[in-house]
Parts: sequence; C-alpha cells; structure tokens
Amino acid sequence: MSLDSKVPELPISKIEYKKAPDFASAYANNVFLESSLWDLKLIFGQNDQQLGVNAVVQHTAITIPWAQIKVLKYFLDSHLAAHEIMNGRIIIPLNVIPPVLPEAPKELLKDNPKLPEVVAVLKSKYDSFIAINPEAAPIVTDAKQRKQ
Repeated sequence: MSLDSKVPELPISKIEYKKAPDFASAYANNVFLESSLWDLKLIFGQNDQQLGVNAVVQHTAITIPWAQIKVLKYFLDSHLAAHEIMNGRIIIPLNVIPPVLPEAPKELLKDNPKLPEVVAVLKSKYDSFIAINPEAAPIVTDAKQRKQ
C-alpha cells in the first residue's frame, strides 16, 4: 500500500469566490471592537505617529454576526497555530494587552447580574494568554497589585 493511499482526502470547498467591482484591500495594525446583541463590529485602523504616539486612524469597519465570529475564531486559531509551528512563536509587545479588573464594579451589578461571570471568564482568558505570552505581562510596580 502506498503512503498516498493512507492520507485521507480533504473535502474541497464548493464555494466559488469572486471579488466585487469595488473590492478594496487595506492594512490594519489596530482593531477596535464594538459588541451588540446581534453582532460584532470590527473597526480597523493604523497607527499614525505623525498625529501622536498613540494615535490610530480608523479606516474600515466590518460587522459580523456571532456565529460567523465563532467560525472566524476557529480559522484564526488554526492559522495562527500553523504559522507559529512553521515560523516560531510570535512575541507580543509589553502593554498591548490591558489587565482585566479583578472583580466586577459593584455599581454595574444591578443592571447586569451576570457581570461577575463575564469578569471571571475574561480573567481566565487573560491569565491563559499571559501564561503562553509571558513577555506581554504588565510590569507590576504597586505592592497592592502584586498580591492579586
């Protein structure tokens, strides 16, 4: 039996892709997220140092429904994993990922009783991210912050 016969045949996408007449391609090194019950808006932009150290000029917004976000996350995770296997781990600069609050602000709890659960998930995701990207961890200078 040949080696080729042991490799399963991957399904080929039946989607035919065509670009619209007004198709545009742009670069972004910043993405701002706006969440709603129905979808997630991704607002793309690029740093512009002529405007200031932390200035971003936003140029494009794409709104995606939540089911598509879940599918996109799967494909992004897959592409990132393959890229890092082939090219090495991507180093995240310090101060790009802000820390998560240790608990939900009390004044917001009456309007959203699920907020503590959301904060716990965000904290868990943050801790997992920092565990595999320790260079991105914020530098702790305050004794109070070290205890948390």
